[in-house]
Order: sequence, then C-alpha cells, then structure tokens
Amino acid sequence: MTLSRWGVLQTEPKRSRSMKLDVLVPLRKDRLQVIPVDNNLDMFTINEYVGGSWRCLSHDETILKLFGLINEYKETYHKDDPRFEVEKKKVTAAALPLRINWIKIDIVLCIENALQFCDVKWPFPSWLNGQAKWLSCADQEKVRNMGIDMTCCGILWRPSFSKIDAFLLGEIDSKGGYRKKAFKIFKSHNGYYWTVDQLCEDYRGKMRPFLGSFMMKFLYLHTREKYPEPQHWDSLGKSFCNFLDVLNHCCNEKRLDHYYQANINIFERVADKTFKWLQEKIRNILEDPETELS
Repeated sequence: MTLSRWGVLQTEPKRSRSMKLDVLVPLRKDRLQVIPVDNNLDMFTINEYVGGSWRCLSHDETILKLFGLINEYKETYHKDDPRFEVEKKKVTAAALPLRINWIKIDIVLCIENALQFCDVKWPFPSWLNGQAKWLSCADQEKVRNMGIDMTCCGILWRPSFSKIDAFLLGEIDSKGGYRKKAFKIFKSHNGYYWTVDQLCEDYRGKMRPFLGSFMMKFLYLHTREKYPEPQHWDSLGKSFCNFLDVLNHCCNEKRLDHYYQANINIFERVADKTFKWLQEKIRNILEDPETELS
C-alpha cells in the first residue's frame, strides 16, 4: 500500500484566527471491488484482493501508519513544539486530525475514480448531460469524465465530488459580477440567522446553520443554472436576491436536487414547518432588507 500524493481540498478560515484544511490522500490500488450498499449510491463497500482472496478494504490500518509516520516526523523536527499536535481518534474515524500551530488539518483517505472497479455508471442529472444553461458542453463533458472518488466513512466509503467542486466553484467571478460577494452574505446570514436551534423551544442563541455546506453548495450551483447570464449578476442586490429566489422556490417545491446525481432530493426529510419558517425569513428580507441585513 502506497500513498500517491497529498492534495488540499478546501480551506475554511475560522473566526478565532485559525484555519481548517481538509487534505485528501489518494491510495494506490490496482484490484478492487466497489459495491453500492443501496440504490441511492450514497454508501459503498470496497474489497481489495490480497494473498489470493478478497477482503474488506479497511482504512484503519492506513490511518495507524499515517499516525506513526507523522509522530515520527514530529519527534524528529518538532519534538519540543507544543503547537504541533497529532490526535488519533477511534479506529473507525474517517480522518486523522492534526493541529500545527493555528492550522487544523484533517487527513482523509481516498480512492480515486473508484467506479472504474464497479459496474455502476454514475447517474449524472440532465443539466450535466448537455442541458446546462451556464456550462458549455465541453465543461459538462469534463465534469462527467473526472470520475467519482470515494472517501472513507467508518467501515464504508462514500462518493466525493471535491474535484468537480473545485472545477465549478474555483473561479466564481472570473467573468465579473457579484456572485462571490452575494454568496458570502448569503452564507453569513444562514450561519447567524437561519439556524436549526431557532426552531427549538429551548433556543438559547446556538449557531447550527440549517443549510449545511452541502446544501449551500447546491443552492449556489442551481442559482447559476437559473441565472446563467452576466447581467443577472451585475449588482450586489440583484445577485443576493437570485439566491433568495432559488431558495424560496426550493421551499415551495420542498425539493433541493443533488447537483451531481439524478433523482436525489436533499430536502426529502425536511419538515413542512421548517419550510414555512424559512420562507418567512426570506419574505422579511425582501420586504425590509435594510433592517433584516443590518
């Protein structure tokens, strides 16, 4: 078993002047069986061929090796540095957490283009099969050809769309406009004012956004699809309202489609009262934006 390379997936600055890095470590594997757990394709089992027979591919052994290697590096170069911390969680943990000074690092194991070892063909939705309004046919084909990676999740593996995310979200305002600024405001509002805890009777100012990063990403992509032209993004107010409009429509339909997989509704388990609550929030912003956004 060898590690092919390290690649940074995303960075997330924190309010406490810390930074979080998710680092993807692809594993080189030549002979695997990749089997979906169910028809939703949200979890897979992976077997590897070892010593003439198939066995479950377990990432815990690799995590332990990484833990040993990084501790060896620490002992050699940072033995007396208290800011360099390595934490080993339980065996089934999906990542190896590190903290170096003010940077938190989660090392996540990955199988690149895992579906090459599987009979399943990934069900991309229509807007990535030649019907997207904001992506060229060449870009849609590039997305389809990137392959679906798998990252460990306990003893199972789940699809990772990090490479596709980087391609589609990498240069938000490369052609001008206010997409990035408007989406930043949209995310901030979600983080402070649209929290799950506000729906609870014992709410005490906790901050768990209702719309997680997965949902926010898909909302952004669907908004780009609904508003594909540059003139849709030529002012900050218009750009922000684009996101509100798409979110309001999703609440009306009680549906947020997975952007990379057909026939998956991310809002499937959201309660009706939550949609009503969120639409009231949206309506208040549209009626009195100065008060609501101040």
